[in-house]
Amino acid sequence: MQIILIFTQSTLTTKSLVQTIFVDGDDDGPTLYAAVLDFDGDGVEKWAYGASHGVQVGDECQNCRGVWVDQEKNVYMAEFLRHRVVKWSPQTNTTAIVAGRTNESGSTAEYLLLPYDIYVDATGNAVYVADSGNNRIQKWTKGAREGITVSGPSKITEDDTGAWFNPTSIWIDEETRVIFIADRVYNRIRRRLPNAPIGETIAGGFDMCRQVFISAKKDDL
Repeated sequence: MQIILIFTQSTLTTKSLVQTIFVDGDDDGPTLYAAVLDFDGDGVEKWAYGASHGVQVGDECQNCRGVWVDQEKNVYMAEFLRHRVVKWSPQTNTTAIVAGRTNESGSTAEYLLLPYDIYVDATGNAVYVADSGNNRIQKWTKGAREGITVSGPSKITEDDTGAWFNPTSIWIDEETRVIFIADRVYNRIRRRLPNAPIGETIAGGFDMCRQVFISAKKDDL
């Protein structure tokens, strides 16, 4: 059993193993989405503000690791062992692949290998994937058949100290286009500036759940 602290006087209790969470704030109060692993089926649970239990959204997400919700309330899920990212639409109750191929992995542009985390830009036109098995961050635009490597050791200009292994969390400042990545192997947070030849280390570690925490104010970094 796991307990999720939401506010100082509020908790949620779930029997599932929580991998990561996404909080969607609106006028009706914050809604929490949790990627969970469960014997009865992996997936994403939605916890409405004040709810005593969560409800599954979308189809089963096998070994679900990352979750994101866009402005249209579409839910994006990273299926770790199926090597793909899918999008579930609440309007049509349908699921579509937006990155990778189902149960196929590889290192070329059309594949993912163990996708761990995702970030969707405000327009919903680009999905960024922490492609952990390939040690890179991939950008998949809407309708694309392959991704573009935006950061990682496969970049020609990346030096040895700028490489990381198994990136497990990603965040993007959409105003500056700076990419923040959790480096699991070296226990640090990396920052990649737009058009920079290499990244830089801005923090030396993160928690045991391997999550990135970025202040809302970029000046606090």
